[in-house]
This record gives sequence, C-alpha cells and structure tokens, in this order.
Amino acid sequence: MNGVLQVRRLDVQDHEAVSNMETGIEDDYVVRIFPDLISRRNNVVYGLFDGDQIIAVAGYTTFYDQYAMLGRLRSDRRYHGKGHATYLLKQIINEVHQHPSIKWIGANTQISNSPARKVLEKLSIPQMTSFYPAKVTHPHLLEGIDGPLWDKITDRDRKRELLQSLSIDVFPYEAYYPLPFDEIYLTDDYLDASACYLSPTGDRFMMIREDQKKYLYANVKYFWNDAFKQPGFWKTVLHESEQHTDIDGVWMDLTQDAYAQIPDTDVMEVGEPWMLHGLFV
Repeated sequence: MNGVLQVRRLDVQDHEAVSNMETGIEDDYVVRIFPDLISRRNNVVYGLFDGDQIIAVAGYTTFYDQYAMLGRLRSDRRYHGKGHATYLLKQIINEVHQHPSIKWIGANTQISNSPARKVLEKLSIPQMTSFYPAKVTHPHLLEGIDGPLWDKITDRDRKRELLQSLSIDVFPYEAYYPLPFDEIYLTDDYLDASACYLSPTGDRFMMIREDQKKYLYANVKYFWNDAFKQPGFWKTVLHESEQHTDIDGVWMDLTQDAYAQIPDTDVMEVGEPWMLHGLFV
C-alpha cells in the first residue's frame, strides 16, 4: 500500500480498467494484446490502483528464469508528476529480487523517452548500450558489395561453436529484446530455428530467425558493424528472406557505427534509437 493506493498483479478481468487509462498512446499494443500478454507463463503485469482506477501499469518478462526485462510502463496522464511510475517499478523490482534464480534486471527505452529514463536513473539501473531498430522492407534494393552467397551452416554444433566464439556483451535474442550474452540461450530448438551463414573468408557469420512482434520478421543477427562492406552479405539476406514467404520484412538491430554506414536509409525503416539499461543482481 502507498497511502490509499494499491499495487496488485493484473488478470484478464482488468482489461477494461487498463483500456480506460488516459495514456495518450494511440493504438497501445498493451491494451490490444492484453489477454494474451498476461496469459504468458514468463510475463507478469502489475497495476497501481486508486480505488478501481488504474493509474499506472508495468511488468516484466523473464527469459530462462534468469533475466528479467522490465516493460509495459504506462501512466494515466491525469495522475502525472506524483512519482507513481517510480513507485510501481520499485515494488516490481523488489519482487524480482525475491526470485533466487534471477541474475539480471533490465529495460529498453527509446532515447526520447525522458520520463522512463529518469525513472530508471532513480532506480539505479544504468545504461548498457544503444541501438537502432532497422526494418528492411525491400532488401533487394540495398546496395551492398556484390559477392557470392555465404555458406549455409546446418550443423547445430557448428552453429553453437560460432556463437560461443563471440566476444560480445549483448546478444540480440529477439527483436526488441537484446539481452546480456549467455550461452543459456543457445538451446537446440533455438539453434535449429536459426539459419546460419558463414562468409567465404570464414571470419564473419550471420544468424537469421523468424520472430513475431505483432508482425512476422526475419530477424538478422550480425555481430559486426561492416554489413555494407561484406561481399555477398545482402545477397545472402535476400536469399534467406525469400524462403520466409509470410514475413513483413527483415529486422536488424544496428549500432551507431553500423547505422552510419548505411548508404541509403530510404530502403530501410530505421526507428529512433533504443537504450538498453540493466544491472546484474
């Protein structure tokens, strides 16, 4: 309890109350997918209530019961400026700390979302990295360096070996969900669902995996900043994406350096940068 305010976990019966919040967000996906959202085993959503009125919501998603990503933060505009979002997230973080298997807590925010970034700063969750979300709707228009198709790797152990050879801090586990790199993600199912291509020189590789985030994407995971300098890179991406007939486009997270090398941003829908915040607990 916080005075007369109450925090509790939301269930399907709270859908209408969430819908009645005045957040100013047009076509809010939290409202749209709310029943599915709260039914997922690894997802929890909480509400801060003033009587029957929800004035803020937030929650977290767990990955392999070890990584907790905060999110779904929404506040009713009629109650702004009273610290409710900070209070709610603090209660959620306190709960996450009670899970003995959780070893990392993090959050993604758009760089322009100053209120959310201030909340995370108050909660002492530091920035780890930033990236540009890039959606390639017409990969055949990209002008990469011409070259042969990269070699497709089908052996599961070889895929795992390539990923284990990386020296990286953050892994693009899913679209919208970069996480600290951990070999725990490299399950047989995850690797089997990921197409893997090795460059002719053998010093670069990419992983491409279907990912559903409202729309279906071919999510390209590439761990260097030189995609536009690698012969055959985009030819290989196009080759693989053509085998995924239902996708809405190709998704790729870009660092600042990788973004700066795009020769023509008109062929890519590059969104506002996101910042990954996180700390190990």
